[in-house]
Amino acid sequence: MYLNINQQIAGGFLFLAFLTVIMGSYSLHSSSQIGSRAEQLDRHFVPLTSIASKIEREVLNALFCMRGYRLMKRKDFLANGDKSLGEAKLLIGQLKALATERNLPKLSTESDQMKISLATYKKLIKQTIDVLHVMWKREREFTKAIEHIAVFEDSEDVDKDTAELIRQAKIEANEIGLKFSHSQLHNDPEVTKEAIKQTTVLIAELKSNGNRDLEPFIKDLNVCNLSMKEYLLGLKKRKAITKKRYPAAKHLIDSCKAMGKEGFSNMASLAGDTKDYVASIHSSVRLGLLLATIASILFGYMLVTRISSI
Repeated sequence: MYLNINQQIAGGFLFLAFLTVIMGSYSLHSSSQIGSRAEQLDRHFVPLTSIASKIEREVLNALFCMRGYRLMKRKDFLANGDKSLGEAKLLIGQLKALATERNLPKLSTESDQMKISLATYKKLIKQTIDVLHVMWKREREFTKAIEHIAVFEDSEDVDKDTAELIRQAKIEANEIGLKFSHSQLHNDPEVTKEAIKQTTVLIAELKSNGNRDLEPFIKDLNVCNLSMKEYLLGLKKRKAITKKRYPAAKHLIDSCKAMGKEGFSNMASLAGDTKDYVASIHSSVRLGLLLATIASILFGYMLVTRISSI
């Protein structure tokens, strides 16, 4: 088919325009894909990761504060732990709001479960504190009784055997005090049980003497015995509560870690996709430029040939 020079020029420009449209459309499609993923990241995964990280931090801080309060008996640890749990509750509320706003039923369910776990943890923390207060009260009673025994003085009219018995009883009471302190320091109930047995034997030995002057001594030993028994009971209760408390905290931490992992995984995926999209755009631009150059050369050659033939 014969084409005049005007038609050839128009055809050449139309072909170049067609290549430009193809390259532009592909670039716009790739850019829109990146924009869509980036918007999803900005609206979902970045806030999710940020909130999850903050919740994990507050829960871990509450665990640290609870341990500090148990070991050091400082109220500032307890106050900081309460503050962290309050912050965690607010953050879980933000997580729920994010799930509702973005229509994410899975995240909504998870936030409800985290709320339940947090409430369970707070309840068990309160129970633990109540048990600790009872245990500490028994410790003070024990210490006070041991101090009374240390300064106990027998009357002047007691016989030598009774005086020697009192002296030996004071030494044993001191050993009992050391055993109980060791048990508290190393969290070893077996040592406390040994101390209770030793105290029981000592009480029976003193009672068999029949001297009424020993009654205050025996009374303090009974206080020591009762305090250690109550302490063991409190230790048993605390361990039972701890077995329930840590799974609740672990669920909170594990949920936060899973959310953070999902968020970072999607960020990494977006980074990889962005790199691929950019590479494909560069490739399409280079290909388009190559085709446009070839087309321009052919078009120019055809145009020159046509003009020279006129």
